[in-house]
Amino acid sequence: MRTSAESLPPELRTALCVLLTAAAEAGSRGGSDGLLDEAVAHGRAALASSRGPGRAAALRALAYALTVVAHARGEHFWLEEAVALGDALIELLPPPARMAAHGEQAQRLLALHSFTGDEEPLSQADTHMAALRRAAPHDARVRLMEAELQATRYRCGRRLDACAQAIRLAHDALQVAEGMVRVRALHLLGELHMLRGTEGHHADALRTAVDFLKEAIACVPEHQPAPGELLRGFSVALRALARAEQDPQLLRKAVEAAQGGLAATAGAPPGARSGCHVAHLEALFQMLEHTDDELILAEATRAAQAMLQDAPSTGPLYAAAQHYYSRVFYARYVVERDPGLIDPCVKAAEESVAHAASDPYEKGQALAWLAQVLRLRVDTTNRADVLRGVVDAGRRALALAPAEDTPAAREIRTQLLPGLLCHALASYAKVAASADDRKAARAEALRLARQTYEALSPEHQGYADHACLLSHLLLHDAPHHEIVDILISGAEASGSPPAARLECRRLQAYAHFRIGEHRLALDAIRAAVDLLPATAPRAAPLDARARRLENHFGLATEAVLLATTAGRVGEAVELLEQTRGVILGDLLGLRTPTRLADEFAQVLDTLTEQPPWGSGHGTRLKAVESRREAAARFEQLIAEAKDDDDEGNPFRPPSLNRLQERLGGTTVIVSCVGDDADGSSHGQAILLGRTGEPTTVPLLDLSSGDVARWARFLAGDGQEDDEKTIELLAWLWETIAEPIVAQCEVERIWWSPVGLLASMPLHAAGQHRKHGDNLLDRMVSSYMPSLRSLAPARSRSGAAAKLLVVTPQDDDEDRLPAMRDEAEAIIQLVGNAHRAGLERPLHEELPRYGAVHVAAHATAHLGLPASSGIRLGGSQKLSLRDVTRLRGMEAARFAYLSACSTAKVRTGLADEAIHLSAAFQVAGYAQVVGTLWPVADTIAAEIAMDFYRSCSDARGLRPDRAAFALHDAVRRARKCYRQAPRAWASHVHLGI
Repeated sequence: MRTSAESLPPELRTALCVLLTAAAEAGSRGGSDGLLDEAVAHGRAALASSRGPGRAAALRALAYALTVVAHARGEHFWLEEAVALGDALIELLPPPARMAAHGEQAQRLLALHSFTGDEEPLSQADTHMAALRRAAPHDARVRLMEAELQATRYRCGRRLDACAQAIRLAHDALQVAEGMVRVRALHLLGELHMLRGTEGHHADALRTAVDFLKEAIACVPEHQPAPGELLRGFSVALRALARAEQDPQLLRKAVEAAQGGLAATAGAPPGARSGCHVAHLEALFQMLEHTDDELILAEATRAAQAMLQDAPSTGPLYAAAQHYYSRVFYARYVVERDPGLIDPCVKAAEESVAHAASDPYEKGQALAWLAQVLRLRVDTTNRADVLRGVVDAGRRALALAPAEDTPAAREIRTQLLPGLLCHALASYAKVAASADDRKAARAEALRLARQTYEALSPEHQGYADHACLLSHLLLHDAPHHEIVDILISGAEASGSPPAARLECRRLQAYAHFRIGEHRLALDAIRAAVDLLPATAPRAAPLDARARRLENHFGLATEAVLLATTAGRVGEAVELLEQTRGVILGDLLGLRTPTRLADEFAQVLDTLTEQPPWGSGHGTRLKAVESRREAAARFEQLIAEAKDDDDEGNPFRPPSLNRLQERLGGTTVIVSCVGDDADGSSHGQAILLGRTGEPTTVPLLDLSSGDVARWARFLAGDGQEDDEKTIELLAWLWETIAEPIVAQCEVERIWWSPVGLLASMPLHAAGQHRKHGDNLLDRMVSSYMPSLRSLAPARSRSGAAAKLLVVTPQDDDEDRLPAMRDEAEAIIQLVGNAHRAGLERPLHEELPRYGAVHVAAHATAHLGLPASSGIRLGGSQKLSLRDVTRLRGMEAARFAYLSACSTAKVRTGLADEAIHLSAAFQVAGYAQVVGTLWPVADTIAAEIAMDFYRSCSDARGLRPDRAAFALHDAVRRARKCYRQAPRAWASHVHLGI
């Protein structure tokens, strides 16, 4: 029903204004804007031509339309006009007829305050509430409106007296309220208790909030759906309770409540749905703190797209939608590490800034997020043009920073944005084309870094991060004592996250090392090692822990360098065991001191907990204070733990003697030390036997640049380049294996490579093109992720074992035809071998067998290592996460993973050894055969069958022969395919 005829009487225009506004509130989102524009046009025309009694109706209709427009579009100036019209209406009406107008005006003023944050609308609302109290002192609606006014005061100034008064008034209203007024009262009580709970971190208040909101939903009359805003509030309360009680199960209910709110507001204007979209996305983001499930990430992507589709094409609602769209891209990048996700992430954040409300808080939040996503570009590129673009964007953002003297505004203006700009300038200074540009960029970065650092107190959560940044820039210019003093102050800033404090210690160690202060350098690296477990709390999902540890990649190599340089080779081994396999050690149960385990877990979780994105200043201050208290207790626990003789103690360095007792024979720890203080680069090996002192072998031709180059080659699965692989094996022989063999003539050797070398096929090193010298003709090789991982392995080696042979369902077997032949041949070769059936899940079958052979497809998900897994056909998959959770595996002895890349790990996680082969070790298999890269199925089957001919007899599989059997099988495969090393050099043996 649309018309714009000029001849319509004002009474009809007033009616059209009301009807069109109501239709827009309940109609399709596609036509809402047009309906509201037409409603406002009719309302203005009616008001311009109305006289007498009709003028009051026109004022009320237009004020109604403008209020709906304000909420739909998120623009407060419409409300300001509506408030002016409401005042005119009240003046026009006789006193007995003003009650409804006072109520409407009070609601508008509360809404205006929520838009602008100004106090004046609240004072004006008080006046209207006083008039309502005089007219209807016992009316439930009036009491409820009073409660809402006091609740708004509490939200604005966090005045506890206002909160208490709001709760009392809402309870008074509840005593006499019926229908939807009762629902509103319960809703308000739930919101108030939720605010109290989130601000004071009181789980009891949050449980009360959830109960009130649940009752409000139950009280909604049967003939109508629960209001979207009520369901939104219920979702938010469940999310807050989930965080307070560390109960991720509540988050799925929070998601469902938000989805219910979106369903209830289907077709409503964007403003009515925006809060439900936000609640939905925040619940999903919180779920991602507890799991890296790709399905949840996909659900968050769809939710952000729906919010963007719902939003208008400009204004604050559009800004909010773009903000969440950017956050989804950010979350996806963190998981997938796809550089292609960075540009859309930044673009959406820039759109959010461009369209954010002028309110300092909203604009500030948008700028703070932009600073965070721009850091991605700085950290993932060395292109001068891209870095220059980030510098320009950082300067534009800094020019837009809010000037208000509030804690949040000051942090954005003096810390977040200058910090971004400083990082960008420091990176640009390394790659700018001209010397003048490099010099200018570095000087500006140094000025900003010093300015930001000096503006902070050591109690600030960002202090350690800024101390580290400033020290990096000063490293080659400032006096040594100044740099060390800054780094020590950062490392001791207990309110800062442990990760930032650890990096201060690492840089402090380097600062000492470069001027020959080797003892002090070793002291600093010890302190860094102590902090490492605190950077990755056990409560976090495995993949999230891995990403946090990846930020400190290289610490193990540095610890080896500094300890050996100081002449402490034994301590180098002990420190190495503390700096790698942190997650693997936890999963193996090696890092949990029985007496202190629970308190360690609680303290570590507090140390690493970050306030949710967008938290208020008070919440962040409380988080810093909690972290400082936890840091003090953490140091006490370390001191206690280092005096604790518990074998599983994670903080007392494992003694060299105990480590040596676990070894099967000569173990070689190979490390590339990187750049020395004098600019040179070399590697070294530590030879460790079951007795005696460890010795070192210098690897003078091993350079960090060559190691990085070959690691990049191996990281590319698509590079099936046998010629290049032959070159790699020759390089490994000349730089690593040959110098070690010259010092160590033994039949069998265990490799324990450090850092990027963990991805290298050391066992196959040699001059294979020329039939020259090589390791396969000299020694039998095995690998170990860490020395401590051999403790459970040694306890499980030995007797014959029943073998379970696992292959996928028929549809997958057809794609790898050799798998069926491989499985049948192995069953014929091995006595007491059985093929896994489909009548029961694999995780129930595995505990019944001492050995398992898997011939299947496998995926190495480098972005989400815990999602790596073995495809069993159909929808079945045995993931790395599933394997580490296997229980009742006392019989487990041996696992052969005849699949692709089952021992492959992401470059930055090389020291963590998070791959399928290590996961089977965690599950209890003392020995595992895996692969470093994809393998041709026919050759893989040949190697497997050859292996079982040597490793089994009529009684079953003999795991004690596994390393020798694999060694012989690989040598025979090399004889057939010498010029195709990617076919046979991939197979590795892990364990005893």
